[in-house]
Amino acid sequence: MLVLPTALPLPRRRNQATLEPGAYWAPTKQDMRCNVERRYDDYTRALGLAIKRARVRAGLSQNQVAHATGFTIKQQTLSGWERGDLPSLHRLIDFCALTKVSMASLFVEADKIMKKEVNQ
Repeated sequence: MLVLPTALPLPRRRNQATLEPGAYWAPTKQDMRCNVERRYDDYTRALGLAIKRARVRAGLSQNQVAHATGFTIKQQTLSGWERGDLPSLHRLIDFCALTKVSMASLFVEADKIMKKEVNQ
């Protein structure tokens, strides 16, 4: 079970002249939920970009992937993944086998994309 602190120190900002030293801000459940949802959306978009890069490196179009998998992965499904929809595990395994890319390398690339976006 995740235990969250009840109060977090406020970040120090130059333009906050009224902020008392040691002031605390208590996050609401909605604040925490929005942060988790944003990270989830960012990661699924990064994974989608990693999937697209793997497909392009393999020299395949979305339609070719659909035909090569016997339409177990439809073109519309693959397009959704590349735009940030989360793929199902067994379809992702089929995709990795087709493109000859390990699933681990897809997730590593997605992590690199996330770190690159955070640093920008």
